Amino acid sequence: MRCLAPDAATAQTNQDLKVCRDIKADPAAIIQSCGAFLSTRRTVDGRPAPATALAAIAAFRGFAYVRTGEQNRALADYDYALNIDPKAGYAYGLRANLHAAKREVKAALEDYDRAIQLTKGTALGENYANRGTVYLSVGEDALADSDFKNAVRFDPKSRPRIELQKERIGSWVAYLKEIQADGDYENWRQPPFDAAREIN
Repeated sequence: MRCLAPDAATAQTNQDLKVCRDIKADPAAIIQSCGAFLSTRRTVDGRPAPATALAAIAAFRGFAYVRTGEQNRALADYDYALNIDPKAGYAYGLRANLHAAKREVKAALEDYDRAIQLTKGTALGENYANRGTVYLSVGEDALADSDFKNAVRFDPKSRPRIELQKERIGSWVAYLKEIQADGDYENWRQPPFDAAREIN
């Protein structure tokens, strides 16, 4: 544990916060800096940090863990953030993104629902767009279309990204349907090493 004089401790806390909130910083540096702040749970002036600040810092670290591929640690940070600040809509959105990436559709949709209730402006638009993408990926086209319209309403700049997402998901769904229509579909589902083992 670092033992610093008050002025040095304040400078270190300032530096930790600066790095922690810099999404362009190296993920390992973000994880370390956010961890340092979370371990002290103190503001720059030495007072106990409010729950909202701790939740935000945990979410920043969680996003850094996503970038390093440590999904379980990211999930733990998002859960922690929501445990201490249940109204942190951004944390619901981040956790929903993680669930969506892991193809945990039900959990993703539940978190997007909550994020949509708790966020405003462009963040709200982003949550609608992300939920729409999940709906589209499971064939709920009408729900997806409704979400995409809401996304553009709250974040007009999201239209090009949504169109690209719709095109990608549409191509992916068409590809899956084509594979499933193939008479040899069951073999498509097996990893190559399983198919190779059956030949011998």
